[in-house]
Parts: sequence; C-alpha cells; structure tokens
Amino acid sequence: MSLLLFVVVNYAAHILIKNILNQQLNIVLDGNEYSTTEKGFFYTGNRSVYKITTREGYIIEATPNHQFMTDEGWVALENLEIADKLRLNKHENIKPWDGEGNYNEGYVVGHFIGDGTYNKNNAILSCWGTNETKHIRDKLLGIVYELPGELSSSFRGWQYINDRNEYRLSCNKLTNLTYKYNLKQYHKTITDIIEESSYEFYRGFIQGLFDTDGTVSSNKEKGCSIRLNQSDKQMLIKVQRMLCRMGIRSTIYKRRNEGFRDLPDSNRDLKLYKCKSKNYFKNQKKYFIL
Repeated sequence: MSLLLFVVVNYAAHILIKNILNQQLNIVLDGNEYSTTEKGFFYTGNRSVYKITTREGYIIEATPNHQFMTDEGWVALENLEIADKLRLNKHENIKPWDGEGNYNEGYVVGHFIGDGTYNKNNAILSCWGTNETKHIRDKLLGIVYELPGELSSSFRGWQYINDRNEYRLSCNKLTNLTYKYNLKQYHKTITDIIEESSYEFYRGFIQGLFDTDGTVSSNKEKGCSIRLNQSDKQMLIKVQRMLCRMGIRSTIYKRRNEGFRDLPDSNRDLKLYKCKSKNYFKNQKKYFIL
C-alpha cells in the first residue's frame, strides 16, 4: 500500500498513512469503524508501487501484492486485468468526522480556489457583477467579517471593477485564511491540509468550489447531472476523492484538448489564446445535499 493514501482515523480526520505508522488505530471503511492491531500500519521496506486508473477517474497506488475487492473476490494488484471492477468504499451513511476548519472557512477557501487570485501575496476573491451572484457576495462578506483577526480601517468590502463587470474583495483576514491551508501564489490548489480537514470544512469547500465552477445539466436522455469544470485534472481527482469520502460517486471526463481558441480580452475583443485541455466530472443518477 502507498504511504500517501488518506484514511479516516477515529472519526477525527483523514490522515496520510505515512504520518500514523506503528500505532493502534480505529479506521473507517464502508462507513463502519474497525480497530487495527497494536502495530497498525507498519513500514515493510522499499517496494515498487503501481498506479491503477479506473474508467471513472479514480486512482490508487499500491504494491503488486496488495489485495483489491472485485466481483470475483479479493485479487492481488499484479493479477488484475483490464475491465476488472474494483469496489469503492460505501460512505453514504458515514458520520461527520472532526478535524481542522469549519463550514465557513471551507466555503471561502473553495470559492477562492475556484475564482480567486493573489496580487503581491494578497489574496483576492472575485465574483461576477450580476444580480444572480449577489447572495454569494453577501454570504462571503458576512463570513469574512466573522473570521478571526482585525480588519484594517481601509477595508470597504466588495469593490466593483467597471470594465470587467466583476466584484473583488481583499483583506488581511482572507489572506491569512489561505495561508492557514497552505495556499500561496502559483499554488492555488487542494493541499494535504485541506484533505485532512473536518467534514464541515468539506461541506463548505465543495459548495464554494461548485458555486464558482459548477453547473447543473438536465435532458430527457441522460437525466440530471451536476458538473464541475476544471483545466487542472489533478485538482479534479482530489475533489473526486473528497466527494467519495462523503459517499458521493462521480466520473471524470475530458471535455477538450489543449489548443488555441478565440476568447474575449480585457476590452471584450476576440483574441487568439492558447488554452489548456479541459476536464470535468459529473455526479449522475443520484441527488445529494451538502
């Protein structure tokens, strides 16, 4: 097994296995709690590790002799074949776990990763200047006021950017919150600290991220699906992993390849830009409430 896997320990948090070696633990599988031996997870030396990628986008790394539950029972990784079906944890009824952070912090951090930036190491939240997003701006501003610390006397809340039809918000409280979760300029993604956070932080984070990059699609043939669009595939993989821990299954799809596209510039004139490949995942056939 890879030392970089996360497990739920004592309903306290998701913790990297490498940080909890050689100790008795209560870990959660399929929503149930199980006790390990006194030794718990232990180091067995340096071994080759292989990566399994499923059709839905789930990824796991493990040693050749690691056992996986399939339709045919337990099978070692080295004996798996293409098209074998692997069982995922069933966490639909998992109890909320403790850990770092709360719903409000998660919502702000999720929104920041989805639609925020840094300017000279100062965190900035962004929101489109439409009536449809006013409730989001009000929610974010209210949370910022409740964050620990003091606001500077120059803080004026959301500032409207005329030529972009956009609102921006920046303050020391926001910047400190992003640093708390190990975010920084050129590293605006899901960190280990975020994955190790509490259930309530997860709820807020997923909501904030979907409020910026999520869509709802519905048609008669495919039914209703909730989608998250993202050019950073690694971040989608982490979001998929977080949702799975909450009992929500999803599938990652590739939407477009890398290439050049005509996009509006700051003056709203079309200009040729190089674009990254675009990926998205969707949750389908099942509704969920966060």
